[in-house]
Amino acid sequence: MLRGGGTERVRVGITDVRRTRGELARHRDRLGELVAERTHELTHELEERARAEATLRESEERFRQVAQSAQEAIVSVDSRARITFWNASAQRIFGHDFEEALGKPFFRLAPERHRAEQIARFDKVISGDPADLIGNTVEATGLRKDGGEFPMEVSFSQWTLGGESFYTAIMRAVTERKHAPRPTLVQSGATLGANCTVVCGITIGAYALVGAGSVVTKDVPAYGMVYGVPSRLTGWVSEEGIVLRADGDDFVCPETDKRYRLTEEVLAPV
Repeated sequence: MLRGGGTERVRVGITDVRRTRGELARHRDRLGELVAERTHELTHELEERARAEATLRESEERFRQVAQSAQEAIVSVDSRARITFWNASAQRIFGHDFEEALGKPFFRLAPERHRAEQIARFDKVISGDPADLIGNTVEATGLRKDGGEFPMEVSFSQWTLGGESFYTAIMRAVTERKHAPRPTLVQSGATLGANCTVVCGITIGAYALVGAGSVVTKDVPAYGMVYGVPSRLTGWVSEEGIVLRADGDDFVCPETDKRYRLTEEVLAPV
């Protein structure tokens, strides 16, 4: 048994130990809370990433299905002008199969005498100057695998994936036309987003909205809102360009309260 101040020192020591244990317990609880919060955040991030990847895969599959059924040659390249996508019509028109084309320079599809000019124009796009290449249809000369040349029309679009720029060319051999060319029409009130590409012979309906960077391969109905590569109908817009909301059998402009009705896939004001 301690005498004098010994008992007091033991009591103080016990109090310090209990206080320390309490602080450790609080820190442990707080650490557990932080771990739980971060685990929840990581789980949410992983779920969001999985959903984004699934959406991307679905979009890529839709693009491949549309591109493979297109009559035009559709070719995508990376920022080094190396071919990353080559559809069936490209094989038919140029004569190279997918394995032969993949990873090869896009400029090999043009005669030697034209390649320097095409490389210079592509370099301008890479440097941030789209010039007259992106979003326009230009005339060019194609080179088949057997060395034969043919006139063609080419439309270019630019898009970004994972921070890297890619480019898609839609090419039509003029000599393969069996009928008079169908005019490309953009009807009154339609809006075309920046750097979008519209394939020749397409009609953009009145007051329709085409999203920036989209590639339009089929007609867009009046008041239709399309987006993507290739573009697809994602909704409807009013004459003022406002996205319509569904209200029973009708669609309503949230700003003007004007009503529209869809009848046999044709939208019109009520």
